[in-house]
Order: sequence, then structure tokens, then C-alpha cells
Amino acid sequence: VTIHGENFLGAHLECSFGGEKVTRAGAVSGTEATCIVPALENKHVSVSLIVDGLSVGETTFNYIPLSKISKLTPEVVHLEGGTSLQVFAEKIDNTEWTTNEKSILLSADNAKCVFDLPNAETIMDATIRVEASFAILTCQTPMST
Repeated sequence: VTIHGENFLGAHLECSFGGEKVTRAGAVSGTEATCIVPALENKHVSVSLIVDGLSVGETTFNYIPLSKISKLTPEVVHLEGGTSLQVFAEKIDNTEWTTNEKSILLSADNAKCVFDLPNAETIMDATIRVEASFAILTCQTPMST
């Protein structure tokens, strides 16, 4: 997660998730820090930033359940790219999906397809359609160089 504030450079930073799990935070700049989110079961947990041993702020973090990729269409694409690819994802529990949740897979405003190519990772914008028990992510395969 990214945390915004001030006076982060030179400080010892940590994040507390759910009041129990503490992870080391890193200062990106004087006003931005990042923390690695630990695996937790709770769906809504409090998150606080600890600066030099003192808790300086708290907010709520929402865990979004993982989904399972059930199908790719088409299964084979041309190397030159530009093919429309559909990724079908199934829910793995009974929680609700909405397009307002902040998830790479399920958020309409930041949905992406990530292609791990031999020379570089390529990230392509995507569109998403969310149904009751599945979502379909659609993107174009990257053009080869």
C-alpha cells in the first residue's frame, strides 16, 4: 500500500495491519511511503503508520477475495500481437464483487492485463464486465517489437 504524509525520509517506518501484523515500511520520498500487505483472513482491518515508534495515523484497509482464472479465449495468439484476449475469472467465495472495489482485476478504472514477455513485462489497459459469479477482462495482446 502507498501512504501519503510528511517527514518520512530518515524516519523508522512501520505499518500495522489489524493491530497485530507489523511490516517494515519504506520511504519513497519525504511525503510517500510503501508497506507490503501481509496475508490476513479479515476482510476489513485497521491500518496504522508507525513513525519512529509512534502511531501517527489510522485508516481501514479492505481485503478483496482472490479469484480463479477459469478460461482464456483464444488459447493461442499470433506473435505479432493485436489480438483481443478475454480472461474469465471465477469468484472463489460468496462475497460481492463491484466495479468500485480497488482491485487490479475487478476495478473498471484500473483494469490491466500483464504479459510476461521474454524481453520485458508489458502492461496493457483492459475493460471489464462483472457478473454475479464471474468477471470477464478483455485486452489486446501487445504488438511484438
